[in-house]
Amino acid sequence: MSTHTPAHGAESNDRRRTGAKIALAALAIGGIGAAVTTAAWTDDVWMTSGANAASFELEGSVDGETWSEADDESTAIVIDKSELGELVPGETRTVELQLRNAGSTDANLADATVSTTGEVFAGDTPATAEVDSVAGTVLAPGETTTADLTVSTPVLWPDEYQGDTGSIVITFTAQS
Repeated sequence: MSTHTPAHGAESNDRRRTGAKIALAALAIGGIGAAVTTAAWTDDVWMTSGANAASFELEGSVDGETWSEADDESTAIVIDKSELGELVPGETRTVELQLRNAGSTDANLADATVSTTGEVFAGDTPATAEVDSVAGTVLAPGETTTADLTVSTPVLWPDEYQGDTGSIVITFTAQS
């Protein structure tokens, strides 16, 4: 049996070696875990898109060739006066009005609003103005439809209407 007692410095070296072994073992385990983590596959999917609003425009025409937006009364399409001028008793005149969807989305039409003013459309036996129903008509982009404006005078139209005048304003409305 040895009675040799290690020197104080040797004991300290053994502790350092044990600590170093523990530290190296921890690094090795951590490194393997890190290697497993970095070995996992990753992937991305990116998507992008532009966005824009649809265009919506209802146009009108009386000849089917010249189209106008006519968005208010000041830019209204003028029906030639010869179409409805010189009305006589018991007469009915019809003018074909054309509508076109110039937008990029469907246009759902509503019935036209017809407003009349002037002596021809006033009094006890006035002339009348009506427009065919277009309610429920859906126009695809570029599609057209027609509606007739009909102006009629009574068969017994009194003499006091001679020379009188009047105006008709027709407003078509559509919704997208």
